[in-house]
Amino acid sequence: MLDKNMSKSEMENVLDEKGDFIQIDIVSKFLDRSIGLKRDTKKFLFLRLAEIYERRLMVNEAAKMYDNLGILVISYSEKIKYFLIEAKLFISKGEFQRADEAVKKAMSQANSTERENIYFEIKNLYKEQARKYDENMMLGRAMKVYEKLLEMRLDSSEREEVKGKLLVFYDKLGERQKYNILKGLGD
Repeated sequence: MLDKNMSKSEMENVLDEKGDFIQIDIVSKFLDRSIGLKRDTKKFLFLRLAEIYERRLMVNEAAKMYDNLGILVISYSEKIKYFLIEAKLFISKGEFQRADEAVKKAMSQANSTERENIYFEIKNLYKEQARKYDENMMLGRAMKVYEKLLEMRLDSSEREEVKGKLLVFYDKLGERQKYNILKGLGD
């Protein structure tokens, strides 16, 4: 189906005729058996897979493709971009440890100014995810995200806002011990 000598547009034409799962199969097998592919061809194929996986809500697979892209590309800004997309996907799935690993990879490619921007972006992704869970009445999940936020570097107003949200969730979910600890009423 796909051939090393094909242009990206030729590959697109072949793939566009197929359904998502057939495309996944074709591209995955092609990547596995094709040694010596050009970097831009690999990038095209990883992006193609990432888009399909995202569209199909296959978060782990999409994150893996973005990780592959972050490793593959040369420029620091592209590496940061793909590692942050990987982190965003893991945040959306509630896999904070894996998100932290992706953030560390992005941070390792960044200068001090970019690190601050990455931290700010990640903090906002967590806030947005918590808000979505809250709006959809997924209180347990929202609580976990706010707990993660509380571990992060926040300014005093952000910290108070997060604490306030957590107190409400702890109260609604019957987490008396956590409520009392956060409120400062005891252990």
